[in-house]
Amino acid sequence: MIEPFFAAFDVASGVLTVRGELDEGTAPHVYALRFGEARVRHIDAAGVTFLGAGGVTALLDCCKSVPTTIDASPQVRRLIELCALDHILVVVPHTPKTPATLET
Repeated sequence: MIEPFFAAFDVASGVLTVRGELDEGTAPHVYALRFGEARVRHIDAAGVTFLGAGGVTALLDCCKSVPTTIDASPQVRRLIELCALDHILVVVPHTPKTPATLET
């Protein structure tokens, strides 16, 4: 089953959440989010099932060339490594959300 695309930005926490396939077809949805002067501090990409070149570009543009932590799915992590982007997209260990962590 293909997970539907989803993207949201929480201005207060600086967290960009992305799910599904992120490529040239869905990247415009990321660009359409209103970042304003807010800085993306963390990217939750644990639910990204495919990352294409257009998606990589969108994530890098969101970071504004400032190192940003990313909770990455295995597919995203591998592409970050292959493209040697780990100095900008800093992969952190995935922490699954449990009912206890959702309450905090």
